[in-house]
Amino acid sequence: MALETRGVQLKRVGEEDGRVPFDHIAKAIDRRTRLVTISSVQWSNGFRVDLARLGELCREKGVLLFVDAIQSLGVHPLDVRTMNIDFLAAGGHKWLTAPEGTGLFYCKRELIGHIKPSELGYMGMKHGYETEVTRLRWEDFHDDARRFDSGAYNLAGIAALGASLDLMAAVGIDEIQVRIKQNTDLLVEGLRSKGWTVHSPRTASEWSGIVAFSSEKHDTDQLRKHLRNEFKIIVANRFGRLRASPHYYNSLDEMRQLVDALPSH
Repeated sequence: MALETRGVQLKRVGEEDGRVPFDHIAKAIDRRTRLVTISSVQWSNGFRVDLARLGELCREKGVLLFVDAIQSLGVHPLDVRTMNIDFLAAGGHKWLTAPEGTGLFYCKRELIGHIKPSELGYMGMKHGYETEVTRLRWEDFHDDARRFDSGAYNLAGIAALGASLDLMAAVGIDEIQVRIKQNTDLLVEGLRSKGWTVHSPRTASEWSGIVAFSSEKHDTDQLRKHLRNEFKIIVANRFGRLRASPHYYNSLDEMRQLVDALPSH
């Protein structure tokens, strides 16, 4: 969007019933397309994109793929190589369970030299403090990912992110995915049994850790506050829907507590 003022054309692919149809993405790619960017999981309803299929399409078309993985990294296994992902970014404060102000960026090694840093800092330069700014050239920047390093670090946040990643690695991403699937399956079953409408896709290839649900009979924001104040249950209110995002450390009993705390239709 920021590049539109410089003549870059931005095409938007709309959703249908909460899903982003693969065929619509494929149709939007033409000979002038340079980059496809997409969220791996849609934050509003939890729809998960088939990244392997999309990555293969982009490879066939000679188009770069940039993935926003903030709603999937830490829930589902993700392999940037097998999925043909060129760039990936994710904040650490959601499913990676790290503090605010942390995150990560991945760039395919073969593409690093083609990307100019948007923020300049001495740590991104080959000679650090010795770089003479008045004679600065792009050749003075590191040839690897260090060229994106703009300067001072959030050391406390980085330490916490590292500890979180160590814990998740010890549990195992496959085990984490299984636990989240069990939690969300039980939650969806309970919601439907009480007459709530579940908006999140639950097929094998589309489900995620996000469960969005609504009711025409209840004020969702008032209910969100009631759940927080009376039961210490935290859910979000998005577009008039309640959104629950149970992680691997949540239990099946907690899913039952949420269902029990909700009014029936």
